[in-house]
Amino acid sequence: MIYRKLVRKGQVFNLLITHIHRPPADEKIGCRPLEIREPHKLHIQILKKKMKKNPHAIVVSFIVMVDLDEFSSLKEFDVRKHDQYNYFVIGRSHSVEARRQLVQEHPITFFIKYAECKIYMGLTTEEAKSLAWDHNNDNDYRQKMSSIERIKFFTTSTLKGN
Repeated sequence: MIYRKLVRKGQVFNLLITHIHRPPADEKIGCRPLEIREPHKLHIQILKKKMKKNPHAIVVSFIVMVDLDEFSSLKEFDVRKHDQYNYFVIGRSHSVEARRQLVQEHPITFFIKYAECKIYMGLTTEEAKSLAWDHNNDNDYRQKMSSIERIKFFTTSTLKGN
């Protein structure tokens, strides 16, 4: 099962965005087998604007996979050195690219430089794609708040002094 391949269940790691990359392309098939879709430039621009406005609004962890080219076996991965390795993004690839661009524009902003990640290792291509698919579907099911719900939320929060 995929979830057994989490580096540490329930633990989220802060990784430098510069250590998170798109999965490699396979020249034989002409695509990146670990991605379920190509990044959309417009979506990346929208995310950049949202991140600039409120960098703390991202609450869903990034899903990354250890770049196994750095190791001869999975046993060599040392969780204490997690911030020294490179990773492939499996879920939140648009957000990774948006943050990467923001880091170039604003290199000293701490919360843009780091991403909260769930780290997986040893996934097959099929497992990685399944995980990415589940991640995207989960985000599709998030229901947006209606205008009335937003007004009620802010009115209630303001009245309670929160």
